Amino acid sequence: MHRARWRPIRAERRLLSACLLAASLLTGPASAQPAGEGLSPTLANIKATHTVRIGYRESSPPFSFLDHSNRPIGYSLELCDAIVDEIGAEVDDAGLKVDYIKVTSDDRIPALVDKKIDLECGSTTANAERGKQVAFSPLMFVAGTKLMVPKASGVNQVADLKGKTV
Repeated sequence: MHRARWRPIRAERRLLSACLLAASLLTGPASAQPAGEGLSPTLANIKATHTVRIGYRESSPPFSFLDHSNRPIGYSLELCDAIVDEIGAEVDDAGLKVDYIKVTSDDRIPALVDKKIDLECGSTTANAERGKQVAFSPLMFVAGTKLMVPKASGVNQVADLKGKTV
């Protein structure tokens, strides 16, 4: 597993990792397996297999994409590296293996629901419909949309566009 180049400061990393871990790995009834006693089913499976399956997108820069060697990299994957460290501490296995599994915008939610991946590390927008199927981490990125017009246009607010072709 490659390790991230960027790391938040330790306290922020631990807080973020704990929040993401709690949101990403759905808690549920403890597994019947002794190896996963007291863990969510996802964490119990990770403990039993010594592997975290991370879903990544091939072309969603800067969040998740392939480098020149066809290895998954990006901001979201770096955050997931920190989460894998926290998962390792939670399941008492510092040597967890990471399997990177390619997902698309069409199959990323089904891959989580069908337990093909443990985490999706990309730029999936949280919305109410998706929230019925999967859990989301706290916000890690916020974007906004702005209108842009030439300075000389005389448009200073949206109301100034009334009656104009946009």
